Amino acid sequence: MLDHLVLATPDLTVTVVGFTERTGVWPAVGASHAGFATRD
Repeated sequence: MLDHLVLATPDLTVTVVGFTERTGVWPAVGASHAGFATRD
């Protein structure tokens, strides 16, 4: 079982779509991190 996968990307939406197209798995939406330019 894969629990976490970390990808650095300038555009999370494009990366999620590409990931889904390649794997058939849509990643679960996580949290955004207040005060930082990051999100899950």
